[in-house]
Amino acid sequence: MISAPLARIILRYTSAFLVGFGLMGDDVATQVSNDPDLALLLSMAIGATLAALTERSWVKAGKP
Repeated sequence: MISAPLARIILRYTSAFLVGFGLMGDDVATQVSNDPDLALLLSMAIGATLAALTERSWVKAGKP
């Protein structure tokens, strides 16, 4: 599934962004970007969002 690698990429770039603006320390950013639990949670959120958007488009299109 594509959402797991996407989740890790999002975590990596978000933590780099926060370090760049001084909102997060280097050590915390490393932990966040390498945490498998956060990647799993974000992957589940991506999957749920895609499912909800799909269902919404079916309802909006008037399909049973």
